[in-house]
Amino acid sequence: MGIVSGNFIFASIPSDFLIKLLMLESILPSTRRVCAMTESVLIDSNAVNQYARKLAQGKNASAKHWILDDAYFSPRILSLDTERKLLFFFVFNLLSFSYWGKPKWSVETEQGMMDGSFAMSHVLLNAIHAGLGTTTAWKDLSFSDFRELMSSPIAEIPLLEKRFDIIHSTFGILADRNVSILGLLHASAGNVSQFVDSLHDMMPAFRDESFYAGESVYFLKKAQLFAADCFYMTKGNDACLKNIDALTACADYKLPQLLKSLEILQYEQSLLKRINRGDLLEQDSQEEIAIRAATIVAVDEILLLMNELNPVRINAMELNNMLWTSSQEIQRDMHPYHLVRTVKY
Repeated sequence: MGIVSGNFIFASIPSDFLIKLLMLESILPSTRRVCAMTESVLIDSNAVNQYARKLAQGKNASAKHWILDDAYFSPRILSLDTERKLLFFFVFNLLSFSYWGKPKWSVETEQGMMDGSFAMSHVLLNAIHAGLGTTTAWKDLSFSDFRELMSSPIAEIPLLEKRFDIIHSTFGILADRNVSILGLLHASAGNVSQFVDSLHDMMPAFRDESFYAGESVYFLKKAQLFAADCFYMTKGNDACLKNIDALTACADYKLPQLLKSLEILQYEQSLLKRINRGDLLEQDSQEEIAIRAATIVAVDEILLLMNELNPVRINAMELNNMLWTSSQEIQRDMHPYHLVRTVKY
């Protein structure tokens, strides 16, 4: 049994309890169970406390959206109608994974070279403004046109064929079921858990779960991020999701990299050496699952302490956005991130 330092004592949670929960509600119980068992990744409660206190002092700045507050991207997104805004975030979340490589996939923009999530955002917004503004257009997109869309003067984007397969199959599902993205939101009646469940159940591209010690562990990174984006895009209308406080942090590369650099996450020495060497970790390996689980649990601990220290409450997705933005701003001072070639993040 691993030791997880902090304000929580994690007990093993029976799987028959988890299956009674909606997918979204299973994330924290299942990731806490991993943290109770693993010795690969621990959470330092003193570092959590120190960082939570620091963030609480500037909490009023934490509610920014990761891209909607960007001066370059915000006008291009907000100029779209609601359905095309949702389409942009839908395609983005389908395709936003596994950007890393040497050299790294990058594209040229009016603001200079961009890579990663911002490069993908630039490419997709150009495409939607240029005519790929319907689900039908994306369903009918050929591989050659998709390859051209993702072209770069630096390097081919990793997993190009898999990215195309995800687009082709997911938009095919929407067409077969005669459902729109906005329709999915309306069908959820404002319930974010129901919305995340519908994405998971209907579309394999949004499924993100693993098995640890014979039981399911839920992450749902893409589905949660898309739910949060939908909330921001539909504020004030009857399609808006009402209970986004149910969302958790999203386990990717950048958040654990930041948390490790802040010494909140403590890696077992052999794992740390592998990450520092740039070794590839296997998808769904115990080490990868432990890193992702500890990321979600650590952010939840930070959030609870922040909200104890300051009466102005924030939610996990707001904190997630703040941490992700911080990870982009201080990249030079951070430890390497763990490498997994996956379509999940």
